This record gives sequence, structure tokens and C-alpha cells, in this order.
Amino acid sequence: MYVQLLNLVDRKKIRKISQRGNYDRYVKKLDGYTNFVAFLFAVLMRFDTLRETVIGMMAEANKLRHLGVDYLVKHSTLSDANNRRSSQFFRDIYKHLYNQYRHILSDSRLSEVQKRLYIVDSTTITLFSTIHKGAGAIPSTAGRRAASRHTVSYVTTSGLHTSWTSPRPQLTTYAR
Repeated sequence: MYVQLLNLVDRKKIRKISQRGNYDRYVKKLDGYTNFVAFLFAVLMRFDTLRETVIGMMAEANKLRHLGVDYLVKHSTLSDANNRRSSQFFRDIYKHLYNQYRHILSDSRLSEVQKRLYIVDSTTITLFSTIHKGAGAIPSTAGRRAASRHTVSYVTTSGLHTSWTSPRPQLTTYAR
């Protein structure tokens, strides 16, 4: 699975991103692509520390050449690269991959139904009921006060947007 994911990533493009942004300027040995491979490996293996990542990569040393990594990454090298390489490098990789594959991602396209989807929320909030219970008050049989707030939202490719909210809560009295 790991090799299949890396096959979706253009190694030359990542190296070009690294050179264009000058992200390798303070890193001697570990280039941007190898750093990306190491972090992708850490994510897929659910490693939490750099030490776990390095030990895991050492265990898979015979397969690293197939991934485009030509040497064993040491803990200190990975740590230094992590401190010196800007997070903008990984942002640029993400943006490139998203733009390349967004048309096939399941949540990146809105269907015709979703384009017409509105979410309506009409929440009723009972007022002071927990305060009365906590104070030991005897429940009244006359009724309670409540406020309701109405919100209409719609869905776009960039997320959920609120288009209308009632200007102020409407107070009502209801019987138990």
C-alpha cells in the first residue's frame, strides 16, 4: 500500500517544489523527497516519534531503495531536517497533490442534490430549568419559558455556510 501511495506522487515534482521554495538550503543530507517519504511512512505506520520512525525505516531498509531513498535516515538527521525545513514545504506538496487529485476525491465534488441542500436548525432551549431543579424549587404546573433560534445553512465545496439566523430568540411559554 505504501508503494502504491508513493506511485501517485511525482518524485520530480516534489524535488522541484523543494528547489523552487529553497526548502533544502539548511539541510545537507536529507532532501525534501526523502523527508516526505519518512513522514508518510510515520503516518501510515502510526508512529508518534522520530525515533520510532527511524527504527521502523531501519527495519524496512531493504525496501527503501524502491521508494527512492538511497540511504538510511538517522535520528539526528531527521530531527535537524524537521527543525530547519519550513512547514511551507509540506503545505506546497499538499496543495499540489490536492490540485492534482481533487477531481477523484470523494468529498471534493458536490452532487446536484448537495447543491440544493439546506440545513435548517430550529433549536428550542428551555430557560432556567436546571437552575430551578438545582435550587430545589417545586415545579410549577403553569408552564415554562423557552427560546427558539432558527438557522439556515447551505453546503459548498469549501464547507458549510450559514446564510440566515433569526435576529433574536423568540420567547414562548409552553405547558408541560
